[in-house]
Amino acid sequence: MPEHYTKGTVSATFWCRKCWKATLHAVHDGRRGRCYDCTEKMDEESRARAAAPAPTRQPEQSSFEFTAAAPPSPPPLPAPPSDPRQRRRISGRVA
Repeated sequence: MPEHYTKGTVSATFWCRKCWKATLHAVHDGRRGRCYDCTEKMDEESRARAAAPAPTRQPEQSSFEFTAAAPPSPPPLPAPPSDPRQRRRISGRVA
């Protein structure tokens, strides 16, 4: 942050990345602080959340039971050829 202000500076105008406009920001200890507009919006939202009643959850009731079935078994592998020469051709090796 390249901007540093004197100790007496209380606020300055900056481009706010959240609001996408130039707004007034607080300056604390010579450094830029929060956007006043964003802070007001956050305060309003938190007040609205505090005033709204908390949603009540009812316990879930299951009307049926799940039964776990065994997974299907894979098909059997083909039997290896009985002739050794065929075995070599299948595996890709040259006799």
